[in-house]
Amino acid sequence: YARYSGGIVKWWMDGALVGSYTGVTFPSDAGFSTMEFSPTFGGNGSPKTENDYFWYDHVHISRP
Repeated sequence: YARYSGGIVKWWMDGALVGSYTGVTFPSDAGFSTMEFSPTFGGNGSPKTENDYFWYDHVHISRP
């Protein structure tokens, strides 16, 4: 089981780059079977008091 560690993950919000990782490890076949956005709230013990909404567009996933 070989792994490819030259991956890059970047994301933007409102046209501004807000996150960038290099050297991300992916399976050697670079195959994707799923893609999931999973925002998570928690960790401080308080229950949420309001609803959150997320809108995504222009999602692009590619491989070498």
